[in-house]
Amino acid sequence: DPDSEKCFFHTLFHIQVHRRVRALTKFTEIIGNSDQAPVLTVKIFLPLFKWFLLRGCENRQREHDLINAYLKALTTVMSKMTWSPYWAVLNDFLSILNSKKISTEIQQSKHGKQKAFQRINIQSESDLIEWRGKSISEKFVIRCISDIVSSFQLSDQTKVPLVLEKLLPALEKNLTVIVKGRLTLRVSMTLSVVHLLLKIPREYMHIHLVKIMSALCQVLKAKSVESREMARTVTRRISVLLGPSYFH
Repeated sequence: DPDSEKCFFHTLFHIQVHRRVRALTKFTEIIGNSDQAPVLTVKIFLPLFKWFLLRGCENRQREHDLINAYLKALTTVMSKMTWSPYWAVLNDFLSILNSKKISTEIQQSKHGKQKAFQRINIQSESDLIEWRGKSISEKFVIRCISDIVSSFQLSDQTKVPLVLEKLLPALEKNLTVIVKGRLTLRVSMTLSVVHLLLKIPREYMHIHLVKIMSALCQVLKAKSVESREMARTVTRRISVLLGPSYFH
């Protein structure tokens, strides 16, 4: 459009955040109502949204609505995509999740009343991941992966072998992580995998559900009260997702 104020690309870089959110919301509605994402959308908009999510949004607390809009646009496009580009993008996010953690120096004292010169320095893992010279929150990457997995559409049965051979194994090995010597479950990823299992044939669902429950049982044996309570909460939420019919 000759009017720059109505140009989608111009609006994406507009200084006013609410205009960017509005443009992304309109874009998501248009793609959501289409049967399949056009090639142009996959080639141009998808990399653009991914860039904004991982590198473009500097102030993640202030730009919360904008990040939600970008993530919604990304997952809507991915829900309309064929397998190859979908798997490529998801695999990129999984690679970021497995990137090197940033170590932070923490000042820790043995007793709270000790003087400053008596404190000792300890190297500890933070929640930040180092990726291409930029620090990204691990929780944010997990949230992106969870939303991408939840958006997956099993439009035909030809995708079932791909889900069983590639998608599920890649997700299952990232469901648990050891943090500060403690086995921790990635809750949102676990629930998104259960959502995915509900879309495949029941005989395959049961096999992979057993693996998830085994991981939960390992967390239930942890010494940490917080870890055990988290595992119980996830178990309850999985039971709600499966519904009474599964247990008959």
